[in-house]
Amino acid sequence: MTSVSKLQRSFALAGSRHIAVASSEQRTDIVQLNLSIAQLDRATEQNASLVEEAAAAIEEQAQRLRETAAVFCIV
Repeated sequence: MTSVSKLQRSFALAGSRHIAVASSEQRTDIVQLNLSIAQLDRATEQNASLVEEAAAAIEEQAQRLRETAAVFCIV
């Protein structure tokens, strides 16, 4: 094997290692991104549930207020 071919092989191996490291880093980043998205999804679901509960409570209060106000008839 000539010096040039050894050098080319070394560059090829170094490039392959660089690609492998970059690929591993990307894989780690994707896993972290998926975890973050799942956490955001859970928080969104919890917020939606809280909004539904609050809306039901407000509707209940509004109904009681209507019933209370109905007692007062203006003639």
